Amino acid sequence: MSKLKQRRLELNMTLEEVGTIVGVTKTTVRKWETGDIENMKRDKIQLLARALQVSPLFIMGIEETAADCCLAPHIDADFSLPVQDDSMINARIMKGDTVFVKKQEDVSDGEIAAVSIEGEVILKRVYKTADSITLLAENPGYKPMVYYGENCRKIRILGKAVSFQSRVR
Repeated sequence: MSKLKQRRLELNMTLEEVGTIVGVTKTTVRKWETGDIENMKRDKIQLLARALQVSPLFIMGIEETAADCCLAPHIDADFSLPVQDDSMINARIMKGDTVFVKKQEDVSDGEIAAVSIEGEVILKRVYKTADSITLLAENPGYKPMVYYGENCRKIRILGKAVSFQSRVR
């Protein structure tokens, strides 16, 4: 059972009730729960989080770190992300590592950030100009992701990467 469905059932809510709050049909809610629709618009993430009484990070599948961050108590982070690919290897961040992120809506140029692009969360270095945002991997095998003008609205910085934890390899 998906965590969205589990949470809805914990609150004794029907598909229709959630759909009414979010402004979608019960079929759409069911598709979110089954994973048939993976990418949600930002406003729907916010509304669904409010309906299910959880954080938007929960809706996006991001594990929020407990305040004491039991694996690394000295790290001041709000949530953690598992690394899914090898795009940040030159920053020594490898697939399978855990990255700790401090929530903030902006970062300085060149800082590594957790970034949401239409519901997908990635880890990249962020560079901004007056009319563009460039997301740069730390692996020459990945092309820079450059967004201009209105396309910049697709990008949402979730927070700054403050630490990472690697497994012994």
